[in-house]
Amino acid sequence: MAYLLIILSLLVSCSSRPRIIQIDPQLRPYYDRFVIESRAHGKNASISEIIIEFADLGTNSGLDGSFLNGVCIRQGSSAPTIEINSASISGYSWQDTDDTHKEMVMFHELGHCVLFRVHTTAETNVNNQVIPVSLMAPFLLDETIYSNNREYYLSELFL
Repeated sequence: MAYLLIILSLLVSCSSRPRIIQIDPQLRPYYDRFVIESRAHGKNASISEIIIEFADLGTNSGLDGSFLNGVCIRQGSSAPTIEINSASISGYSWQDTDDTHKEMVMFHELGHCVLFRVHTTAETNVNNQVIPVSLMAPFLLDETIYSNNREYYLSELFL
């Protein structure tokens, strides 16, 4: 009987691990908005665990030496982690940016971590204007282009 209890406790302890959802309070509204938009676009983004936090990613941490706004880190069975750059450069800091900028950065990184989207450099023509085809471009979109085409970009993101 004792042998059976030991086996059962091992099975239970090995089969489940605590789920982690840890989100910085300043970033939480953008995570919540992403979940709401995913549902509104027919894609129930399944987020069972995630960590979203600020980190000093440096001022030239992009692959081409450019400023990196954020990064999605996926390692093995660990909770996916989004790090938003807390470094300041030429007057830029997360706290000083507007809501549109913050939404674009967070939705882009959530696109990587939750939707498994990769970068695309493709372009499309919308209303006689050539624009990036996706919010998943490897650079931050112009805020006016994003704002004027927000519904298009969200529909494309949640395909």
